[in-house]
Amino acid sequence: MLDSEKAMTKFLNLLEAEPDIAKLPIMIDSSKWSVIEAGLKCLQGKGIVNSISLKEGEKVFKEHAKKVLNYGAAVIVMAFDEKGQADTFERRIEICKRAYDILTKEVGFPPQDIIFDPNILAIATGMSEHNNYAVDYIEATRWIKQNLPLAKVSGGVSNLSFSFRGNDVVREAMHSAFLYHAIKAGMDMGIVNAGQLVVYEEIPKDLLELVEDVILNRRPDATERLIEFAEKIKRQDKVHIEEKKDEWRNLSVEERLKHALIKGITDYIDEDIAEALKKYSAPLEIIEGPLMAGMNVVGDLFGAGKMFLPQVVKSARVMKKAVAILEPHLAQPPAPSLREGELPKWATADKESYQRLNEFAKNHRDNPTKAEMIIWEFIKSKQLEKFKFRRQHIIGKYIADFVCLDRKLIIEIDGKIHQLPENKESDEIRTKWLESKGFKVIRFTNDQVLTDTQNVLNKIVEILINQKSHKLLEYKDDKKSSP
Repeated sequence: MLDSEKAMTKFLNLLEAEPDIAKLPIMIDSSKWSVIEAGLKCLQGKGIVNSISLKEGEKVFKEHAKKVLNYGAAVIVMAFDEKGQADTFERRIEICKRAYDILTKEVGFPPQDIIFDPNILAIATGMSEHNNYAVDYIEATRWIKQNLPLAKVSGGVSNLSFSFRGNDVVREAMHSAFLYHAIKAGMDMGIVNAGQLVVYEEIPKDLLELVEDVILNRRPDATERLIEFAEKIKRQDKVHIEEKKDEWRNLSVEERLKHALIKGITDYIDEDIAEALKKYSAPLEIIEGPLMAGMNVVGDLFGAGKMFLPQVVKSARVMKKAVAILEPHLAQPPAPSLREGELPKWATADKESYQRLNEFAKNHRDNPTKAEMIIWEFIKSKQLEKFKFRRQHIIGKYIADFVCLDRKLIIEIDGKIHQLPENKESDEIRTKWLESKGFKVIRFTNDQVLTDTQNVLNKIVEILINQKSHKLLEYKDDKKSSP
């Protein structure tokens, strides 16, 4: 018989002995309270308890909540009470509201440390009363985010597709489609096999329609139609499936690199980069061309909620490995010749990098994001007509989103992909180099521009007014260009 308390203590003590692991947030999961408490005693930082509920009544619920609070952990609260598990929208919000009030008003639990699990239950079971389970979870999530301030929402995603166990194609599609809709409603986190998440955008349209019919309960025969489709997949020859799986290897090297980045596949990156080196005249062309094109797709999908963070992290690993392979082949180009006291001329690009970057910059000018268009329309307006801006302008070996050379001001607009640690570090290096050449760099996220537009525009005006003018003669007569 397993001594659960002893096993939990030994395992966590082994983890906490490793500095790199000790700083990670740990979720302690057990149905036995004494095991959870044994785990809490071992944690060095802030953990999460999974879980407590009102199943045994308010007295036990409060006792457990107070102990979690004393240990400084956050807590997952299951939508479960003395009557049982919540399986309708009304029961979900009733239990979550009751638990929230007890925790915040009676126990003094910080609302930002409360994580509700409103129960992701199996759908497409053949029982009509189960048909609305996913819709009820999504709507309960929306209600929690609107009515229980600062509380977060989680859930065990694999429960949803339990009826299709053994059929990974259908299950993976169900999980991604469900997450797409649940995250839009406010879902913050979930327990799911990140390695088996398909990109929402790449789910075959016929399967996506069937899956979403079931998840959103859009038609009475949705379950039967999905089961019929699942049976067809089961009958397919496994060899044929494997062949189809590797069809992408017959694409061009550019498309293969793009596919590897989107899917997070590192298996073939060495041979694909080797082939690209033979095709391209310089390794930087590979980075700024097919690799960045792939990462731009990843950024767009992530921003639209069609890729999830674990998938983006896998994409970043592919990019990192590709750049590491290319690094020995990269010759460091000299920095632009901006000597002490010298004013930057219009041709600020490093000569060796210019040709390689120019096509990439042109592509970005031709395909602006919505946030970039807002900024561009503003800086072209009469309000700023005395300030001349260029868009996607090459400076040294970098491409600036917007630059006013007269004021030596650069405006950068960052998408969600820039929030990854690897990209943050790269952006910091880029900013430091530009600042060392006398430029002032201001950064805004896409979300800031889209949701707080006026404040962003006001800040740009304020900084422009305070920046010293260099009165560049070459620049004075230059015409503004449209994106």
